[in-house]
Amino acid sequence: MSVSQESQEKRSPAGRLAVLTSPKAEQWTLRGIGWALAGLIVISTFENNVRAGRVLLMAATIGLGVWAIRCGWVSLKRLRAVQWPVIALTVCILAASGLSIDVGYSFSTFFEQHFWFLILFAIVASWATDSERQMTILRGFLVAAGISAIGGIVLFYAGAEDFVKVSFTPDGAEMLRAEGMLESYTRSAMVFILALPATVAVGLNAFRNRKRAWLVAAIVVCVVSLWFLVLTRSRGPWVATAISTVLAIVFLRGRWWMLVAIAGLAAVFVLASPLGRARAATLVEDIGQPDRLLSGRIGLWQQGLDRIGVHPVLGLGYGGDIFTTHAGIEKYELVTDNREPDLHQIYLQTMAEIGLAGFAAYAWLVGTLLWLGIGALKHDAMPGTRVALAVLIAFLIYGLVACFNEGQVALLLWTMAGMLVVETKEATAA
Repeated sequence: MSVSQESQEKRSPAGRLAVLTSPKAEQWTLRGIGWALAGLIVISTFENNVRAGRVLLMAATIGLGVWAIRCGWVSLKRLRAVQWPVIALTVCILAASGLSIDVGYSFSTFFEQHFWFLILFAIVASWATDSERQMTILRGFLVAAGISAIGGIVLFYAGAEDFVKVSFTPDGAEMLRAEGMLESYTRSAMVFILALPATVAVGLNAFRNRKRAWLVAAIVVCVVSLWFLVLTRSRGPWVATAISTVLAIVFLRGRWWMLVAIAGLAAVFVLASPLGRARAATLVEDIGQPDRLLSGRIGLWQQGLDRIGVHPVLGLGYGGDIFTTHAGIEKYELVTDNREPDLHQIYLQTMAEIGLAGFAAYAWLVGTLLWLGIGALKHDAMPGTRVALAVLIAFLIYGLVACFNEGQVALLLWTMAGMLVVETKEATAA
């Protein structure tokens, strides 16, 4: 065959399809999806990056579609393990949005949040099918944690007005808190419930495979992450991060000295800070005063039960800010010492937003993911799956005092959830 004929064949539709589906093209497509996901994780730890996040997510979606031409959509079959709970939850959200006290807000939140979370979930579940791809995602969390923690620390000590929050203890003492890169110190601290165990997993993998650069990076990120967490003075994320990190080390079959080293380092940062010591001490001192330990949430939860009783089946309407919409403030305002944006508990908040029907679908999905994750541990699960299970358990516990169904933290959590689906389908097939 002459060179000109070969060139013409490549330019024909069949030739272009052959190039598109070649092993080399597939390799670069898969790499591109990984880079897009890692980039999405990094920028999701910063405020006001929604548009850039959408671009990266669309890039990953297009890459997945190109890849599917070659693999014949086989990878998407992995989603069958969770398809019915996901469909049930989505139907309940749409129904609740149609009957919402603010229909426009609920539907816009659905398309700006839940719709994109589902796409991300499908991409991760379809793409992260081996240890190295999962490690790409975990490294994205490591980079995100490092940038977020270092930025938060520098801005806190520089006294940047928008990144330092002045609050007060129950005794009236002033307390400075690092706001970090997201909209609040609590949201910024939540990132590390996912990022710290991911960093530990990268470090453990580097230690076992003698990759010094990643090992050093993991150690540095662990140090700055713990330092930043102490500066947020946010007790809930402290406890949740401890749970996710301990479980991750156990699930990853790490060494006992890793637990000791991380706990010791956290203790040093707490003890080195007078406010850190005082804040940590309240965890013990307030045990006998539940309302003080829970920062006034008991009264808020009682209001939540009243609101749930108004529309028990399909709720008030989908959206974490449903109580701060015009109709929400007018009829269902939440008030403690201040006007509260949500119920500070994921389970009550879910029932309030999408009703008991929606909560049942939510519980079905979460229960399925837990079952898949626990089942994966019996089949020599990959590192990303082990970390994802640890993170999910920690968030379910933390959800007793916090909400995280929307925003950047929810996006990161859906990323982790995708790795739970991947492993179990492989284990079941085996």
